[in-house]
Amino acid sequence: MPLPTDQTINALGQSGYALSFQLLGNHQDAEDMTQDSLNTLVAKWDTFDESKASVKTWFLTIVRNRTIDYMRKKKPQFNPDILDQSSDRKAETAQQHIEASERQATVRDAIVALPQDQRELILLRDYHGFKYAEIAEILNVPIGTIMSRLSRVRKQLRLQLLDLGGNSR
Repeated sequence: MPLPTDQTINALGQSGYALSFQLLGNHQDAEDMTQDSLNTLVAKWDTFDESKASVKTWFLTIVRNRTIDYMRKKKPQFNPDILDQSSDRKAETAQQHIEASERQATVRDAIVALPQDQRELILLRDYHGFKYAEIAEILNVPIGTIMSRLSRVRKQLRLQLLDLGGNSR
């Protein structure tokens, strides 16, 4: 199988960078992890089996593993502001903008408070739009486990957000 086109590699690089940045919260480290992962993709291209996963899923598995290895070595601090960058909501008035910003900050803070493995699930599914099967492939766990963990994390987030909002359950 021939190497992916430059266009495909650019798209993979953008997805890999977004995932690595959201996990690390540092642009330079995310760029390094993405470049390292792209080098690995090219070097190990002959081992890729398209019957097991898509190129994107395979590549993001490489990115995730490299990033987690790096996090274990360096222990960087997670930057919660990176979650704001994926939002594209636009408020019509100043008051709506303030309210939207406050809601966004509340959700961001709740996500940041999650343990890394739970935060990773939310990022992969809700910020990157991966299907359950793709997340299962990236994390190397059964799809049922992904579904149940994501359900529990979302329920936990809902309860946290209700508590922060002063609402009763």
